[in-house]
Amino acid sequence: MVNNKSKRSRPITKMALYLRAMRVSIWITIPFFALISLMALMGDASIESGLQSMILFIVTTTLSFLAILIIILTPLALQDIHHIKKQEKYYGLNFNDEMKRLDIREFEHIDSNWLIIVSRFRVYAFKKGFLIDFGFQRKSFLGKKMETKVMASCADGKIRTLAGDSTTLIIIQEWAQKKGKKSMKK
Repeated sequence: MVNNKSKRSRPITKMALYLRAMRVSIWITIPFFALISLMALMGDASIESGLQSMILFIVTTTLSFLAILIIILTPLALQDIHHIKKQEKYYGLNFNDEMKRLDIREFEHIDSNWLIIVSRFRVYAFKKGFLIDFGFQRKSFLGKKMETKVMASCADGKIRTLAGDSTTLIIIQEWAQKKGKKSMKK
C-alpha cells in the first residue's frame, strides 16, 4: 500500500522500524510520567520550592520510568527485528539495501513482494513466500485489548508465533496466502 501522506525522505531500515514501534511508548510516557512527577512533587511539602530542583526531579523521574518502560517493551520489537534477520539469512539479502533498492519508505507497505506493518509495539516485515502455512489461533486479553497469537510455518523450516491484534494478523494471513500478482488489502 503506497500511502503518500506519510512519505519519508529515506527508505526504511530495521532501526527506523524499531524506533517507530517504540514511539508510542516514548510520546505517551513522557507527558504521563512528567505529570505524575509533578503531582508527587506538589504533594510533598518537604521538597524545596526552587524551580531548578522541581524541574530536575520531574526530568529524572520521567526519564527513569521511560527507561524502565523501554526495557520492558524492547524485547517485543527486537524479537520482530530478529524475524527480519532470519529472512535476510534465508534469502541472502540485506533488508536495508532491499528497502533502498525498492524505494520502500512507508511503515505500512503491502505489495506483491513485501508486507511491512508497524502496529502498537510490534513490527511485521515479511518477504512474500516466507510465511508458508498458518496453524491454530489463540486469543487472550492483554489489558483491555484482545491479543491474538498465530502459529506460522516459515520457509526456513521454523515455526514462529506471530502475536498482535487480530485485524493485523488477518491481513498478514490473507497477504501470505494470496497467489496473485497484486496483493493489496488494508
